[in-house]
Amino acid sequence: MTTSRSAQGLGSNTTSRSKVPGVQGTNPASALRPDALERLEERAMLNADLGVGGAWVEWGNQRVAAQTGSYILTFNDYLGNERAELLAREAATRLGIRADSVASLGRGGWAQIQTRDAVTLDSASRLRSEMPSLLGFEPDRLFQSTAIPNDARFGEQWSLRNTGQFVPGSGLGLAGADVHAEGAWNITTGSRDVVVAVIDTGIDLTHPDLIPNLWRNPGEIPGDGLDNDGNGFVDDINGYDFGESDGSPQDSPDVGGHGTLVASVIGAAGNDGVGITGVAWGVSLMGLKIANQFGGLSTAAIIGAHDYATMMRQRGINIVASNNSYRALAPDFFGDPNNVFDAERVAIERFINSGGTFVAASGNDGLDNDEPVRAFPASFSIPGVISVAATTNTDTLAGFSNYGAETVELAAPGVNLLMARAGGGYTVASGTSFASPMVAGAVALLKTLKPNASAVEIREALVNSVDPLPSLVGKVRSGGRLNIERALQIIGTSGPVVRGLEPGPIFGQLQPGTTTAVSEIALTFNKDIDASQLSTLGVSIVGAGVDGVFGGTDVNVPVSAVTRDATNPRRVVFTLTLGGFAQSRLPIDSYRITLQPSAFRDTNGNFLNGNDLAGTPGVYDFRVVGTTGENEPNDTLAVATPINASVSGGVRISGQTLGNGTFGALDVDLYRLNLTAPGQISAEVIARRRPGGSSLDSYLRLFNALGEELVSNDQFAGFDAGVDFFVNTPGTYYLGVSGFGNNNYNPFVGGSGTAQSLGVYDLGVTVTLSSDEVVSVDSATDTGLPRRIPVAPGQTQGTTTSSISVSDSREILDVNVRINLTHTFPGDLQISLIGPNGIEIILANRRGSDGGGSPTPGYVNTIFDDEASVAIALGSAPFTGSYLPEVNPG
Repeated sequence: MTTSRSAQGLGSNTTSRSKVPGVQGTNPASALRPDALERLEERAMLNADLGVGGAWVEWGNQRVAAQTGSYILTFNDYLGNERAELLAREAATRLGIRADSVASLGRGGWAQIQTRDAVTLDSASRLRSEMPSLLGFEPDRLFQSTAIPNDARFGEQWSLRNTGQFVPGSGLGLAGADVHAEGAWNITTGSRDVVVAVIDTGIDLTHPDLIPNLWRNPGEIPGDGLDNDGNGFVDDINGYDFGESDGSPQDSPDVGGHGTLVASVIGAAGNDGVGITGVAWGVSLMGLKIANQFGGLSTAAIIGAHDYATMMRQRGINIVASNNSYRALAPDFFGDPNNVFDAERVAIERFINSGGTFVAASGNDGLDNDEPVRAFPASFSIPGVISVAATTNTDTLAGFSNYGAETVELAAPGVNLLMARAGGGYTVASGTSFASPMVAGAVALLKTLKPNASAVEIREALVNSVDPLPSLVGKVRSGGRLNIERALQIIGTSGPVVRGLEPGPIFGQLQPGTTTAVSEIALTFNKDIDASQLSTLGVSIVGAGVDGVFGGTDVNVPVSAVTRDATNPRRVVFTLTLGGFAQSRLPIDSYRITLQPSAFRDTNGNFLNGNDLAGTPGVYDFRVVGTTGENEPNDTLAVATPINASVSGGVRISGQTLGNGTFGALDVDLYRLNLTAPGQISAEVIARRRPGGSSLDSYLRLFNALGEELVSNDQFAGFDAGVDFFVNTPGTYYLGVSGFGNNNYNPFVGGSGTAQSLGVYDLGVTVTLSSDEVVSVDSATDTGLPRRIPVAPGQTQGTTTSSISVSDSREILDVNVRINLTHTFPGDLQISLIGPNGIEIILANRRGSDGGGSPTPGYVNTIFDDEASVAIALGSAPFTGSYLPEVNPG
């Protein structure tokens, strides 16, 4: 990034979402399902009752349900109510229609026009080009809250504590197939200071299990008919009803009582001896009702609710998340940021940009949300949306649940849950609508434990803490089901954690290509380690011994020294004393390293896996194999040779042979990798390049846990095969080595292939786990801040640069830049972002005020984002929030 003129206090952040495609890769989930279009037709409400005032409107080449004669305008900024209404009337005049009424929405960020005249997409598109402040013009679309199958039987809350008990409608469960709530409650049960907005059909404000946890507006006086806090809403005591435009978000069984069910999952009062408990025993539930008396949901109501949550956050109300279990099924263009329906997307973006966490149900149509048929708002292409699928009491994906390896973050229980019912009592229901509030409740607990955690930290803690499940691999991004206890442990950890092990999770007794024994082990941490605390007393390394079980006949491996790498303060080297072992080599065995937290602290004094007060021991396993040797039988997935990939590292398995197994000339070798996080799998067969050579012409395949091929390769380096593939979810993966000619064997059936090349080979495998989807760097890592821009003698301007290194091999999909900048003349600065390929993007060109020679904040937590809704040229200094760059590459 480059900046012209002299600057004080200049800092920058970048975030990137990354993915690396594989060699000849195929995504089994990416093909359009044959029944997708038929299912869309079944759910498009073509024959549905749209209720009073509803109609089908032709909009471009689409037919959408909308409020008759009602249109929504989206502006590029909050204009205030008066100006928004003025521009709405101007829009009507330009369109040649008569506006029967106009109304500002969301503090002038939107407006609504009521007219008896028709408007077409073409005329609306021309209007957008004529009015620079207009982002979008669209019909006031109608939605319907998701249908809820339910019955009156009382069941236990297996989702919070699953002992394998019988659940009516589901049968016997699987012990532990829950969100680990009891362990989480040992850490925190929540706080009334934390607010979750329930954007739904309302909340039953009279239900005894919800009354204690209803949000109460501290600035409003009940029942006086006045807007006491001056926020533009009268008597918004517990929230607001945007469906009927009044201050009471009271839910009703007449519209399904959906919001009450959702609210009780998040925060039914706990430990009070009444009914059930929510995920958060203590929380404040803000009811934002978007359903009218018929159960219909309009765009105007939806954006009003989102903007209310944004506004109240900006006014100091601690709204940590909104739960969004409403949905609409729509074609793929709804996910396009340049589509013709902007209002809802912009409202969601503004809430996320304010720092809120947006949680949404993935949908109940059994569809892949990565495909053209998608469920919204969960599938909006907006960084920060957390979409949630549903699981059963046996840890399988619910049959009705939508999924998506790219668009759905994680899963949570959502089948036959016991919840509070509008009008009193309790009921059992199923749906992703109730999996989503499981996660929203988890967010409330996470923000109770760590109030200053960012939305990105919250999201990554949720994703990285899941329980990986075979049924979710390739179905959701995390590959797992919500584990709140582990998420709390992650978010509460300020200290260092181990990120990598060298030489790798499995390696030979000798260093590759030498006769020198491996005598050092190294661990890489995520933070700089305090060398003064390191001690051999803080580490133990043991082999499992003859019984193969740790804690039995363990064999101690002496450690003679523990040192911090002189060139990398995050790498610690353990020197081993091997004189007591045969040939002075580590015996072939399984090993376990245990680190004591007090001996491994970061430079701020935080303990390993903990904080500045205490930590927890770290336990890491690896395996030593012979310099040569065989792993037969390993011809099928069931008997694949295991490779521990719980941390990043490399493996070289030497002296393997194709052709010596049970199936002779049809021999294949399969290796199992168990990844604890998404990551990049790089593997290569070394045969023709092997010292002494080999006759093998190899073929290499990578499979997922279901035995589906993800990627394959024949010739990576000459006749030696190799693959390089990024997997989006943790879980089990398999590498299959065969010879040329045998590339379609069945990995479940031994000897199922065809004639092939045979010979000896080595296998090299490197796993690089991804700790975060978002890679960021901030000014705390740039020791050159604050800095001045050098100006040559006789000149009045100069340039300074701040370099950001993204040490990640994945493809960068998106970059956002956050800047804090103070300068004597902010309006004189040009700020650019220059990529590794030399392409320069001008972020801001002399925007802002003249500081008059005094240090003036020009950019305050300013985010440059090509998906923002407001151009920097239309903003005003000091710039805060998100802006399109001066030259938008997007």
